[in-house]
Amino acid sequence: MRSIVLALFAAVTLCGDAAAWEGHDWITREALRDVDWLDAVPPLAVTTRTDSLEALNPRYAFPSLGETPGETIAARAVLERYADEPDRGPDDDMLVSWQQLYLVPLAGHASRRYHQSSMPDCSVHFPLTHVAMGAAAERASLHFHAARRAFDRGDPYWGFRHVASLMHYAQDAAQPYHASASAPVFLLPGDQPPAAAIVMANYHALFQGWVHRRMDDSAFELARPLRGTAADAFRHADEGVERVAERSRELGLPLFGASVRFFDRRFKKAELESPGLSDLAQLEPAADAERLADCARRALGRAARATRGVLALIRPLIRERFLEPLVPRAAGRPGAP
Repeated sequence: MRSIVLALFAAVTLCGDAAAWEGHDWITREALRDVDWLDAVPPLAVTTRTDSLEALNPRYAFPSLGETPGETIAARAVLERYADEPDRGPDDDMLVSWQQLYLVPLAGHASRRYHQSSMPDCSVHFPLTHVAMGAAAERASLHFHAARRAFDRGDPYWGFRHVASLMHYAQDAAQPYHASASAPVFLLPGDQPPAAAIVMANYHALFQGWVHRRMDDSAFELARPLRGTAADAFRHADEGVERVAERSRELGLPLFGASVRFFDRRFKKAELESPGLSDLAQLEPAADAERLADCARRALGRAARATRGVLALIRPLIRERFLEPLVPRAAGRPGAP
């Protein structure tokens, strides 16, 4: 019994801190590379934060990453620089839902996994089934409205900071490991569902680390599906994230199976295995690597469409509150496709 508890505690540590993607900045940059109207946005004056979001970790200070008040920064740079902000701490160290005890067993304080997951009620996940779990949709809505308030008060720098976080949750929903919490391939003979959560945590860490390594070495054309894609059509931020998660779930079984085949079954056990450099660098067996890369390309393509979708959703606010007053209508709609 003691060994099971220790193993679960180790899994909690990984699941609580695991990100969906390790390259939100890279995904955002590539997905928005040809969105020309962003370049028509005048440089943003860097300001200090004046809004307060009670739903966030109160100890998180929203630091600036290089820019200082009084300077200016391009809107595109803000989106790229802060797309991974929700992984830095605003979603951490809160007990906000009973679901945390199931998404991250034995660690109700580990709230990041809960906030960045979106599991629809039509999916099966351990140990509960047919219950919608996660709060990524609510988080997206939170930052959508925070962005709107920032643009309304004439503070576009913080408006774009919140848009960057909004993109983060849409990208997370496109990663199947954050849209589904179960698959038969993760079950171990004779073990209970919590053991499957540990197995899944192992392969989740392997997949995201391997994809990040492939981003760095430009292998398998992972950037290709991110570029020049269409934008998803969303009516609301939360509805958009839920739809992305529902579609992402369809990729779960192929991805989970490809993960087990490629990374070897030695990670399929109820104890935490940290991926090594050789695991993240491996490219063989070639056929299995290509299967995994194909799943990654499909997930990244979905992340790109979602990224462009949430930006298109908030663009009217940016245009009305900030962009058009500075760019005369006689010049045409700035950057219109």
